[in-house]
Amino acid sequence: MKKFTAILLGIALMTALAVSVSAELRIITPDAGYEVYPILGNENVTFWSIEEDAKSAKIDLPGIAELTDGIYGPGDGIQVSFAKNPQSHHLPAFKLVKGSDDLYAQGVNVLNNTVVEIQFTGTAIKIGTCYRNGGTGSSKTAKILVDGKEMPLVKDALQPPIPEDAKDDPTGKVHNTDPTYFFVAEGLKDKKHTVSIYDLEQGIRLALDHYEIIPGTGADEKNPTTSDTALIVSFVAIVSAAGVVIAKKRR
Repeated sequence: MKKFTAILLGIALMTALAVSVSAELRIITPDAGYEVYPILGNENVTFWSIEEDAKSAKIDLPGIAELTDGIYGPGDGIQVSFAKNPQSHHLPAFKLVKGSDDLYAQGVNVLNNTVVEIQFTGTAIKIGTCYRNGGTGSSKTAKILVDGKEMPLVKDALQPPIPEDAKDDPTGKVHNTDPTYFFVAEGLKDKKHTVSIYDLEQGIRLALDHYEIIPGTGADEKNPTTSDTALIVSFVAIVSAAGVVIAKKRR
C-alpha cells in the first residue's frame, strides 16, 4: 500500500509541476553542431529490465497513440510522463509523429531495476534532465557505460542547488526544472555507439527526458585508432571544472 501511495504521489507531483512550473511548452534548442532527441517515441532508445546488473528482458512500451502517464515494466521500473499538446509543461516537447505538428511533452523516471539504452552514430552525446529534486524525489547518482566502458558523470549535476531560504527546510525537497546535462562525452570515434544508463539509488528514480548528439557518418567503424576513453575522461574533467549545470536556451 505504501509503495502504491508513493507512486501516486510521484505522478501527482509531476502533474503539478507541469502546470505550475512552466508558463509555456519547453522546446530544447541544441548547441551548435548537435541534434536533440526525446527519450520516448524514439526507435534508438530501448528499455531493459535488469537482474544483478545484467540486462534480462526488453521492455516494450505502448505506441505513441496509446502511451499515457503511468507506471510500466517489471517491478514498476519505468515511470512515464507523457502529454499531447499540453498548454504548458516543464518537460521538453517534441514532434513524435511524422507528418504531424502535434507536440508531446515527455520524459521517464527509472528505478535501478531498469536500464535505458541509447544507440547513435556520431562523435558526442549529452544526456539531459528537466527535473531534479533536492530530497528523495529524484536520484542523485547513476552509472553510464559507453560501449561497455563506464564513464564519469558531470560532477554533482543531478543534485539541484538549494536556495538559501530553503536550506532550513527539514525535508530538503527543492524542485529544479532547469534543463541540465548530467553526462557529456565528446571526441568519440565516428561510429555506432551504445550508451547504457543505470540508476544507482535504491528505490529512488533517475529522471531523464532528452539527449543531444553530434551526428556522424560511421567513418571510423573500421579504423580503431582513436581512444574514446582518453578523450572522454579529458573532456569530462574540463566540464566538471567549469560547472555542473549547463543551461539551455528556449525558443
